[in-house]
Amino acid sequence: MHFTEQQQHHLLDRLYLAPFEKDGWQTFLADLVQACDSRSARLLTLNANADRVYSSVQVNTDAKAHQAYVDYYVNHCPWRPELAQKEPGQLYSTFLDFSCNQQQFYRSEFFNDWARPQNIHHGACGTAGSYQDLNFQLLVQRTGDQGHFDRNVMSALNGLLPHVRRALHIEALHWQQRCLRSAREQQHNCAAMMLLDEQGRVAFMSEEAQAYFCDGGAIGLRDSAIYLRHAATQQSLMSTISEVLNARLAHAGNVINVERAGQSDLRLLVMPVHPDATENPLFPTRAFAAVFIIDIESEVHIDEHLLAQLLGLTAAEARNASAVARGMSPAELARAFNVSIHTARSQLKSVFRKTGTSSQSQLSSLILNSPAAQRGPRGNLSSIADRIFS
Repeated sequence: MHFTEQQQHHLLDRLYLAPFEKDGWQTFLADLVQACDSRSARLLTLNANADRVYSSVQVNTDAKAHQAYVDYYVNHCPWRPELAQKEPGQLYSTFLDFSCNQQQFYRSEFFNDWARPQNIHHGACGTAGSYQDLNFQLLVQRTGDQGHFDRNVMSALNGLLPHVRRALHIEALHWQQRCLRSAREQQHNCAAMMLLDEQGRVAFMSEEAQAYFCDGGAIGLRDSAIYLRHAATQQSLMSTISEVLNARLAHAGNVINVERAGQSDLRLLVMPVHPDATENPLFPTRAFAAVFIIDIESEVHIDEHLLAQLLGLTAAEARNASAVARGMSPAELARAFNVSIHTARSQLKSVFRKTGTSSQSQLSSLILNSPAAQRGPRGNLSSIADRIFS
């Protein structure tokens, strides 16, 4: 079996459109299944060891069954250990190219608990390509009646693999640009900023932020990670960074107060920066932690009257919201404005409700990115792409 010229052209058209269309990869997989007389197909994004699925695209498998495959059964395929030893860049027939024969397969947990209920008896699988620390594996399945993938079918499938790799590279470039755009949008009116990668290490630092790392030793770097002089503050910072990088929640984040001897305190606004997951079916939502350094005496001026008009706040609420954007806690609000802690928290809850936010970091982000916040020229982020994505 070989693809006809019409099938070949159609599959290539679908493949190179996949990175640009919302359901492009699903459409390509569906057309591939039909062209090679198969039951289903899936494209998996895995880690470097290919034992953890980050994200996936699939067709013709029940969503619940596919999730069970991703969560557990992917590592219980009888051919998976052997697949790790095979040359990447091509697909292999589970019937012809693995030491596990069909009778052994029929006795496996994978077949009896997962594949048989799906009427999946045969497969073609392999590592289609890789990007940074990600592996992409393509799997096509057949029923018992459709028969195994013979050499002719495998030749036709492998003829598509170079094009699959190119399309995945295009998808990766789009993913990079979305990450960069998201980082730019998060700079707000605070030029002193850093971006931390998934290991919590500084991937980018603006020139304005660098100045604070030579300022009295309150903030430093150790092995490319932020280090604070006070142990309790350091623990709070590390806990917040871990939450931002791992929880992947929109409201994750915190404001960390950094004391400086003989100078005004600094506020570290820590919040997540990541692209919209719905735009990237094949790429995981990789969070970066953005850390903004705010000097409340000199960094940002917030027009509270304008802020009240923009967000529909009372004067007292705008005053509190402005103070929160500068890193003040509810207790500090109460002391600064001579109100009870209960009143300060009540006003803050009202601000959260009116602005649709749920945390101090989220509210700070909204305010610092609004026309009410004003400061000098922003730092230049032109080098972020080279620093993060090289």
